Parts: sequence; structure tokens; C-alpha cells
Amino acid sequence: MKRTIFIITGLLFLIAASIYLFTPSQINITQTTINEVSELNTSRFLLYEKNWPRWWPGQKSAIDSKLFNYKGTNYHFENSTNSGVTLVIMDAGADLKSQIIFIVEDNLKVRITWTAQLHSGSNIIKRIEQYRHAKKVSQDMATILQHFKTFLENERNVYGFHIRLSKVKDPVMLATSDIVDKYPDMQIIDPMIKRLRRQIKDQNGKETNYPMLNINQVSKNQYQVMVAIPTDKELKPAANIFVNKMVLGNILEADVKGGRGTINDAFNELRNFSKDYHFTSPAMPFESMVTDRSIEKDTSKWITKIYYPIY
Repeated sequence: MKRTIFIITGLLFLIAASIYLFTPSQINITQTTINEVSELNTSRFLLYEKNWPRWWPGQKSAIDSKLFNYKGTNYHFENSTNSGVTLVIMDAGADLKSQIIFIVEDNLKVRITWTAQLHSGSNIIKRIEQYRHAKKVSQDMATILQHFKTFLENERNVYGFHIRLSKVKDPVMLATSDIVDKYPDMQIIDPMIKRLRRQIKDQNGKETNYPMLNINQVSKNQYQVMVAIPTDKELKPAANIFVNKMVLGNILEADVKGGRGTINDAFNELRNFSKDYHFTSPAMPFESMVTDRSIEKDTSKWITKIYYPIY
């Protein structure tokens, strides 16, 4: 029995001695992720603490906007630069200053690195405690960075909806356009749709998709509104109506539900997406009115497909 106790005690001593000898007085903690995301989106969600609640895996303080918590440990956002942030980790009664920086490796790849330094001290008990503390901090840092990576690589989180890259399917459409002195509502848009539908019917044409709409502000109080309906063949246009042809190229598309504010926000996010991924738009974006807005008055129920031509 005494021999067993002696052996166990010796092993514990050896383990403690090993930790003491091989654990440096300053422990460097480093965690890294490689993220398939744009530089702009990385900076947008990393450098501004107001965006942290959207991706942070723990809780946010209701009192201090810069204070966050994960598994009982507080993280305080101190300041940011063009390439990273300084974060104080408050755990086990000690404040540990850390830095998260990002480096762009190519257009769609960003390396994010989180580093911290912990002084283990000269006391063997303290050094063992700090070693265990550093291990916990490192594990939590890895989990938080992985959560951030998962968030960034999902465009629904970043842009608010799923964005698809597809091909133009409706190359020919009958269209009409007008300049109006107020933001166009359905009282202006619906007669334009009906005029096009009469023209299509009179020439035995068929609609191949929902009516399309583009609204563009041309001056302080004037808007250009264009309505188009894809057709199965090229038709002869009447007065104030024209044939619009689209190149069979690439196009971004997304489905949104809601009224004018939601639709405009979606267009802005598609522009951001196009800019982030270095696309150029050769033609005007437009919305496809899936819901018949002349019948459905509740704008929160409107279903709209957003299209943004790119190359």
C-alpha cells in the first residue's frame, strides 16, 4: 500500500515538475481560422462591436455595449484598428489582453488570428493553475473563432437572405416606361402592367414569367418607372411600348418577403454582394412581382424575386 502511495506521489511530482519545467514563464495562446469571405464583410462584423451580437455565441451585456460573455468568461471590446481589435478577457479574477487581427490572403480568403499572452509566474502551484487556465482560454477562443467563421461563410447571415448565381432565363420582354412626380405605387404600376398584357394578348403571345419592375430616381422629385413582361416570342410594340432584350449571361437572384422597404434593402445587399465579390453589373437590376400587388394589399405578404445582372 505504501509502495503504491509512493509511486502515485512520485508520478504526481514528475507531472508537476514537467509542467513547471516545460511551461514557459510566458504562455503564448494562438488560434487561427481561414475564412472564405470578403475583406469587407470581415471588417464589417469584426471591427464594430455593434455588429457582434449578430454572431457572438454567448451573451451581450445589457449595460455595457462593449461587454460580452461566453461560458462565464467576460470579453471586453477595447478598441479597433483597420486590421483588428483589442479584447480584454476577464476570467479567474485576472484581465488578459488579447488581439484579433485579420489578413487578406486573396479576394475570397481571409486569415483571422486571435492571440493572447499569459504570465505563468515562478511558483509551481501558480504555474500549474495558469497552465490549466491557458488551456481553457485557448479552447474558448477556438470555439468563438469557429462560430465567427461559420457565421461569415453563410451569406444569409451577412446579407439577410440566400443569394443564388444563375443564368438569365427570359431574354425577350415587352416593356413600357414613364416619368412620374412621386414614388410610383400600384395605382401607377398596375395600369402599365395591364397595357402590356393587352398588347401580348392581341398578338397571341404568352407570358413566360411574372411582371418585372425597375424604379430609378432621376431627380429630386421625379422617378423613372419601367415595367416589363417576359414573352415567348418577340412582339411588335405599340406606341409607348418597346421590346427589351437581355443578354443570356449571369445574374444574381434572391427571394424576399415584404414591402418596398424590404425590397430596397435587398437591392442594397445585392449591390454589396456584387462589390464584395468584384462583380460588375452590365444592366439595370429589377424585381419580379410574384405576388399580384393589385390584389394583395398587405405588403408584408408580398413575395418578390430580386434580379441583379453581373459579369
